Amino acid sequence: MLHTGVHSFDLLRVLTGCEVTRVWCRTAQIVTRETEDSFAMTCQLSNPSLVAAIAGSRAMGGRAGLVELAGARGQLLADHVHGFVHLVRGPERHMLAVPSPVPTVRETLGAFVRALREGTSFPISIEDGLRAVAVADAAYRSAERGGEGAAVAGFSCAT
Repeated sequence: MLHTGVHSFDLLRVLTGCEVTRVWCRTAQIVTRETEDSFAMTCQLSNPSLVAAIAGSRAMGGRAGLVELAGARGQLLADHVHGFVHLVRGPERHMLAVPSPVPTVRETLGAFVRALREGTSFPISIEDGLRAVAVADAAYRSAERGGEGAAVAGFSCAT
């Protein structure tokens, strides 16, 4: 998940403004031998009216970064790797506009350097990074237990 999922975990947090509190995850090694190259995960969020699923793959010479978010007013189906978002309401599906892709590593490093030079806050906080890694850690623990639920560190899930 550190290769294929961590960016989806960040994206889910940005899209919802919620924390992931518990996950159910399965992984697979289709091509790679040292790490997983595919995963599927269901997420419990701090807002109980939302449900999220994330799947990623870097097998077979391609990549995918699927994010599905469902709530009372509709459902978002997206892939951040392939750059599409659909809004589903009832039987209708609408494609939403997505900005043109940018080289994110270059842009992130540039923003980091600007923050250092100007003495301003970093655009991605240490907490943002820690939260994404905490979700990945819970996902690995869930996968090791055959997909059983695992709490994300820092949260107490009573359910």
